[in-house]
Amino acid sequence: MLATGFHASVAVADTAPIVHAWGYNFFGQVGNGTNDTPVTRPIPMVSAGGQDVVQVSGVYLESYGLHADGSLWTWGNGTQQIPEPVPGLPPIRQVSSGIGHTLAVGRDGSLWAWGTNDFGELGDGTTTRTPTPVKVPITGVVQAAAGTGFSLALRSNGEVYAWGLNRFGQLGDGTTTQRATPVRVKVPYGITQVSATGEFGMALRYDGSVWSWGTNSSGELGDGTTTDHPTPVRVDRHVSGITQDLRGQRPHAGTRR
Repeated sequence: MLATGFHASVAVADTAPIVHAWGYNFFGQVGNGTNDTPVTRPIPMVSAGGQDVVQVSGVYLESYGLHADGSLWTWGNGTQQIPEPVPGLPPIRQVSSGIGHTLAVGRDGSLWAWGTNDFGELGDGTTTRTPTPVKVPITGVVQAAAGTGFSLALRSNGEVYAWGLNRFGQLGDGTTTQRATPVRVKVPYGITQVSATGEFGMALRYDGSVWSWGTNSSGELGDGTTTDHPTPVRVDRHVSGITQDLRGQRPHAGTRR
């Protein structure tokens, strides 16, 4: 497993589930108890927060490590020089960090969010920032993806929901209206995986087709145009048959066909 943040990286080897980190460390991103000297080679974490980790996630100034027991640990951001548990969460199955906010999926299908909320990206109906997790009003979540000012959630029935900034149609609901609570993305049923980055979203369907929406100024939606799309379009059929996204996560089972 590998994740990158602001000039820093974290990794976990399959043979030894201990987090190693390296790079820029002026905000404690390396988690070695300091926040001044850059680290040019991978070093192990200095506390129990680096043990038995099954997923890592990096963001602008902090990093996260998800333990096998479902506890989520964080370090960095100038205040935490070693890993500490994130309070107020149930056992977690997956975490995703965006620029300024983080999403965590509970093993019970609940979804939690914290951080910046200027555009409603926390999905709690407000634009109030919070450093502690708040519950997003959506159930049956199996995966979440945090973009820049917006969020995506995949439910166990294959539906995708989005909320937050929508200037370029990155919520995929056919509008450019900002939302502070989840709305349905207009993709076909049977989605197995979602991804969000910058100001666009993507979804992988069980049949191998890929769908995308949002900003498209550089052709990032892959439909052969540079036109923004507030409603999902299918990526060029030459890439049909994909079974994993760029992060290499396995598709989720139990989707509706």
